[in-house]
Amino acid sequence: MTQKLEESLVIQEIRPSVFFIGKEGNLKEGVDILIEHKKDSTRANIEIKFGLKRGNVDIEEMRKGRKAHRIYLPEIQERMDGEFVLFANGKVQDKKGE
Repeated sequence: MTQKLEESLVIQEIRPSVFFIGKEGNLKEGVDILIEHKKDSTRANIEIKFGLKRGNVDIEEMRKGRKAHRIYLPEIQERMDGEFVLFANGKVQDKKGE
């Protein structure tokens, strides 16, 4: 399900990568998120929800255009619905998942 709320920043695609990193004794899985930005530069962040697991990832300053961003999430070993919520300037820009 996709819900566009602002039209400035849009999540184009979310795909797991084959890359993992070890952090604090745990594996974190890389996820590539393709974001399109239609206006001037701004700072953004993504809130991630998988079951009871929650996370928030800051994204460097977004400039106009499309760019892939790799974020690392705790490894999820079973199939689980999740939600990615893209924020800029304190407002929801787009949602993907669930």
